[in-house]
Amino acid sequence: MNEKSSMRTATRLVANNTLEIADGISLPVPQAIQATTVLFDSPSRMLPIARDSLDLTSTGRHAGFYYGGVGTPTTQALAASLSALEGGESCALFPSGQAAIHAATAVLAQPGTALLVSDSVTYTTRWLFDQVLARQGVRVQYFHPLRLDVLARMISAPGVAAVFMESPGSMFFEVQDVRAISGLCRSHGVASILDNTWAGSVLFDGFATGEVDVVVLSLSKYHGAPCGVSGGAIITREQDHHMKFRNFGALIGATLTSDAASRIAAGLPNLPLRMQRMADGADHILATILGHFGTIDILRPCAALCSPDSLWQRDFSGANSLMTLRLDGVCLPSMQAAIERFRVVRHGYGWGGDVSLVNLVQPNLWRDFPFGGRDDAYLRLYVGMEDPLDIADDVLRVLSSVLQPRA
Repeated sequence: MNEKSSMRTATRLVANNTLEIADGISLPVPQAIQATTVLFDSPSRMLPIARDSLDLTSTGRHAGFYYGGVGTPTTQALAASLSALEGGESCALFPSGQAAIHAATAVLAQPGTALLVSDSVTYTTRWLFDQVLARQGVRVQYFHPLRLDVLARMISAPGVAAVFMESPGSMFFEVQDVRAISGLCRSHGVASILDNTWAGSVLFDGFATGEVDVVVLSLSKYHGAPCGVSGGAIITREQDHHMKFRNFGALIGATLTSDAASRIAAGLPNLPLRMQRMADGADHILATILGHFGTIDILRPCAALCSPDSLWQRDFSGANSLMTLRLDGVCLPSMQAAIERFRVVRHGYGWGGDVSLVNLVQPNLWRDFPFGGRDDAYLRLYVGMEDPLDIADDVLRVLSSVLQPRA
């Protein structure tokens, strides 16, 4: 273990988040080096563009920097920081989390093979698999996120290439036994892929704790949302996989800009602080809601699945600030009218930034294994950086319009 890898997360985020501009000289935050044409001092340094991988061209400190659309020192610096943060060896960057998921699954699950997918994935991931991969000849099959016995039968079928997990689940926050699933994958020669966006690269170690092959991230959430930047990443410890991911992105033009990479990098050192502040706010709001109402269920891993022997206790170092509220006995029109009353919490898509958000969701409509009734509606609440007292007052005022207080 080298000196930097033994450091704690906050220290590594600062130590790794640099851009070397000359021997012995670096900048503490990677600056945006924009480029289309790249000039070389000698034609001997312009290696032939490799047919098998666009990442293999050119040599030296910034190997691969021969055409700005493929990557720059700025994107390389961000990739190195994310690799260190997630505990991987290599990182390929993409313009969105959706693009990263597409690349990872398209490379690992070829036409004619099967991709097994946790039913807990978010709807956009599901639609990508159903509308793109399936039409390209990949057999997409969903499994119950908590039924390891069922997955064991499915994975033993011929032609299974990869298993895709999202844990905790997108809307109901089911915590999967990622380590056991990854072990099952290894025993069958199947690749394991984990969407680790919920954990923000801070709360769950996909490689050490989960023992997965590949981690995908939507950098559009906790990493880049505060500065309004979209991005995605695939981190792996397998160099052959990494080269294929990089090449896939380069060939279809799905690469991250230097400007976006620089802005994401600027926010990495305070990522754990932001997440802790928002998690503390969510804890306060959760306690406030439960203290006022007795007819409400709050779905959040640390609340719904917390027990001394739970997977949550074993694998996670904390919770993020997302929660789903189930309002028993409140009809859909009443819920729609209620959310109009929010003032501090805003209406919008895309969590992970400074602004608290609320949405009315019906996730059972698209699930193979519904959590409740198909038409059941829920409030999905994301706690941002506003004062928790103001958020709590806003939430209580809205909920009081449809729920009776605890007796």
